[in-house]
Amino acid sequence: MNFIVLCATLKLLYYIALILYHILDFVMDWYSFHILLADKTISGVRANTITVKVLFGFSCVTCTICTAALLRVYAHYIKYHYLCIYFAAFKDYRPVGPVEGDASIQISDDVVRENDSLFTSNGMNAVNPIYTLAELVISVVELALKDDIQSGLLFWVSTTNNIAKHLSWHSVLFSICSLLAHLKLFICFLTKLFHLGEGENVTDGHHRWYFKCCLCVFGCLGSAAFEGLTIASLVKAFKAETISVS
Repeated sequence: MNFIVLCATLKLLYYIALILYHILDFVMDWYSFHILLADKTISGVRANTITVKVLFGFSCVTCTICTAALLRVYAHYIKYHYLCIYFAAFKDYRPVGPVEGDASIQISDDVVRENDSLFTSNGMNAVNPIYTLAELVISVVELALKDDIQSGLLFWVSTTNNIAKHLSWHSVLFSICSLLAHLKLFICFLTKLFHLGEGENVTDGHHRWYFKCCLCVFGCLGSAAFEGLTIASLVKAFKAETISVS
């Protein structure tokens, strides 16, 4: 398989996986908010204060907005990588000329030029830098107003309250989604900081680069710090579960 096709395929599958993750995260956030209102617990930890409810509800609204915006960005990336796969495979594997004794249909140069024109006219010869910048800004908002709030609340209530009941499936899944959220954001900020993603090496000028650099550093530090808080609260929950069982 062509290396370009392989890389583009893996990236396309990665963004499809991100879309599935965001859908799951969206569902778990609102379901956890429902559990908070009904049972007055977050991930099995007692949390019966208006402040916790308001902050958690605000984070769910932020999740809804950011998820919709990121799905639009990921759709652009998927279209780009799909066209990369199509164009590279078409260019490399099409018949290049008649072969003696071969009755296969030959593809004319006009068709090749038409596909080249299609690739360029769709604006897919390069990732639109607007989408990469939008992904960065949305990720910072998602980190600060959604994931950090939820991880901070979970850590705070786990240190100030006792485990209200045994860990349920949605409690574990919510914690796993929080871990994946911070990991996903850390990877996102790291790739943008070191220009590892598609369209990240576009020269935007020094001022915009400083702005992006500050956001990436803030994102890396924030996601790493609150990943630690999420792990700490999850470990405490499992320890309490083990003690209650024994």
